[in-house]
Amino acid sequence: MLVKTRSRNTIPINEQAMTILEKWKGRHKVFVFGLLSDSCDISDGEEFLRRRNAITSSFNKSLKRMAEKAGIGKKVTFHVSRHTWAVLALEKGVEISKISRLLGHSSTMVTEKVYAEFLPDTLTKAVQNLHFDI
Repeated sequence: MLVKTRSRNTIPINEQAMTILEKWKGRHKVFVFGLLSDSCDISDGEEFLRRRNAITSSFNKSLKRMAEKAGIGKKVTFHVSRHTWAVLALEKGVEISKISRLLGHSSTMVTEKVYAEFLPDTLTKAVQNLHFDI
């Protein structure tokens, strides 16, 4: 469930992700990776938000330590990873409307505002890919 919009979003996953999910299948009763306890009621928005934030904080601390050990001088968090994915998708020519849906934004306008600085390069690439013969 998306915390900001309080809505559910269905995201298609590829074969590689399905393989990972199959490996974890059956290890936990309710949630795939056991990050939330089976007793967690996701319909209780406040409880879900509290638990999600605790888990995210824990992962971000781990990511920070791993980045330091790897000599990465940049901040590495789930949120930064989300932005990185979106920028890479834009650079690969994925339509902003599709990126917006996958990110769970309420509208494409939200996505355009956040990633506007990356759009000129994407638009230039799109024009160059038209290959007009004069």
